[in-house]
Amino acid sequence: VCVYQSCQDLLDHDFKVHLVADATSSRSNDHKILGIQMMMNLGAKLTNVESTLFEIQHQASGETFKALLKLIK
Repeated sequence: VCVYQSCQDLLDHDFKVHLVADATSSRSNDHKILGIQMMMNLGAKLTNVESTLFEIQHQASGETFKALLKLIK
């Protein structure tokens, strides 16, 4: 509910929302799936932790990238 309400508020204020699905949880898996569907229906884009980390990195080189790879693998 907290993530859903935050998502709704951000979208209402014209922010782009990227929901990191594998970093989201609920009391039951059914509730999680329904909540994700509801947020997508509002306009949130779905992503995952690995994609988000690579997006933040911007480039596939350097020491930071090498450290990131170690965390992901």
